[in-house]
Amino acid sequence: MRPYDIGMLRTKPVSKAIAFIYSKTSTGKKELSEFTNLCARRFPIKTFDLNKQQIQSLFKDYAYLRYKFGFSMIDYFLYELYRGSELVESLYMSDRDRIKIHYKVNQSDYLHYFGDKKDFYNIFKDYMQKDCIFIENVNDKSSFEKFVADKDRVVIKPRDGQRGIGVEIVQVNTEEQIQQTWEKCLQDRLLVEGVIKGCKEIQTFHELSLNTIRISTVLDPQGKAHILSATIRTGTGAHVVDNGHSDGVYAAIDVDTGMISTIGYNANGDRFPVHPDSGKAFAGFVVPCWEQLRNKAIEVAEVIPQMRYIGWDWVLDTNHKWLLIEGNEPGGIDVHQHPGFVMKKRQYMKELGL
Repeated sequence: MRPYDIGMLRTKPVSKAIAFIYSKTSTGKKELSEFTNLCARRFPIKTFDLNKQQIQSLFKDYAYLRYKFGFSMIDYFLYELYRGSELVESLYMSDRDRIKIHYKVNQSDYLHYFGDKKDFYNIFKDYMQKDCIFIENVNDKSSFEKFVADKDRVVIKPRDGQRGIGVEIVQVNTEEQIQQTWEKCLQDRLLVEGVIKGCKEIQTFHELSLNTIRISTVLDPQGKAHILSATIRTGTGAHVVDNGHSDGVYAAIDVDTGMISTIGYNANGDRFPVHPDSGKAFAGFVVPCWEQLRNKAIEVAEVIPQMRYIGWDWVLDTNHKWLLIEGNEPGGIDVHQHPGFVMKKRQYMKELGL
């Protein structure tokens, strides 16, 4: 069966009508343009050589799945939903599912601990590197100068940033570099950190970026933490961050053994049996000190019991000590479902008691 036939075969007349109406709205027309562009860029659909009519048919299929299950356009392409059946789609956690779970299990009074990196650090500093400073106002200049005095480079990042956006590694070797960095940090009230060096085993995937492990945890109704998903994330090219939204490549990890269980994937749907820069194979690599990470992940997940669904980013440093980078609320699910096309909805709902 050709992928672009699916949308015409599975939708019922009422659903087709809904999809058709949506495609004629101003929002629908705008999304159709974006959808068309993604059809030309995302693998494997870009290899199908679709014509305009076939793309419009698939767009209606997407509109139907968005209406019925809450899948975003990114979901539609990442999980290759144009290939599937409604049974398959009902087992994936959609973007709408993720947001609904967030509102049900994470209490709003505690969101600031994950939205502001200073609040997060104050709670989780025992699990994080201590080499950092938050720039609030001009009174912090002497502390900043002392902080950078023995460093060649520092990491600067927004206090409320996500997806690696705004993260930079800057040189602080000269007075001019130090002054420029200070002015930028003061203007944007940035977090300044020492450069963490990851362990050799994991850094061999991509040496320029700090390669991390994303651990997804939930707390069951009794408050006990469970690790439901784990993914290794690696940078590519000249990128210093490993996020999928910055061309990073990611692969699933078996939560029991710490072994990478899939090939690598990126946000465009491309497949990588080996890292595109280093040539290091993904599947079969065992993450060092895995049991240590499992124990720490369970421990941090129970620190704020009012936040039951979180994605945690960890790095293994050169001393083989796991350091917590940040917590993500609500934790993205695509980076866990995309590698290997693993449907996670039932697992998460079961452990959360929903």
